[in-house]
Amino acid sequence: MFIASFEDAMDAALQSSEFDAAVRHLQGALFAATIINRILDPHVRNREEWGSKADRTRLATERAARLRVLIDLDAPELSDSPLYDIRGVRDGLEHVDERLDRAYHSDEARHVGPWNVSDGSMVLRQIEGRDSDIDDDSSGLRLFLPLQGLLLYDRGVIDLFHLDEDMRVLQENCATAMESLRMRTRGGTFLDARVVTYVDEDNPLGRLMQWERVRRGSSS
Repeated sequence: MFIASFEDAMDAALQSSEFDAAVRHLQGALFAATIINRILDPHVRNREEWGSKADRTRLATERAARLRVLIDLDAPELSDSPLYDIRGVRDGLEHVDERLDRAYHSDEARHVGPWNVSDGSMVLRQIEGRDSDIDDDSSGLRLFLPLQGLLLYDRGVIDLFHLDEDMRVLQENCATAMESLRMRTRGGTFLDARVVTYVDEDNPLGRLMQWERVRRGSSS
């Protein structure tokens, strides 16, 4: 999903100058990347309701380590891959409300606009006693630079070209690992599973048709 969405974002930005579409596709790509990041480098939350945090941390750490070995991926501490850096962008996406509060109630935000697609130029708020150029404290940035393949987000920079390359390698490694598992796996499912229907069997298209009527009405 990341590979396809990032390609769509680049095409929208560079080929058709559809900048809203570029941002939409980029957000889809980043969401896909954050899910992969959670699986490969888990950080257990306190809000889960099962088991102790120590047990959940151990299980997640062991599971991620086995998976990285299976798909031939270095551990975070041994890698410079942006696959492990995406967590900072994820925090910025998920906690945009806190970023806005900080921007409007402190003097540190340099850039508080919505998503921007740029050729490399940007507008930064001037703060007394601060350099006019971008620096590590230029918080609030939400800038996509397709020509450079960079994403500036809050106080971090993600090399999207590097991330795309690593995602493609990861995709190939996953395909190889799946084929290896398929050849070694025997037997059926370990679940006592059954097929259930989660729709109104008498009117399976009812909700879809209602939504389409409302959608047509709101756009007329």
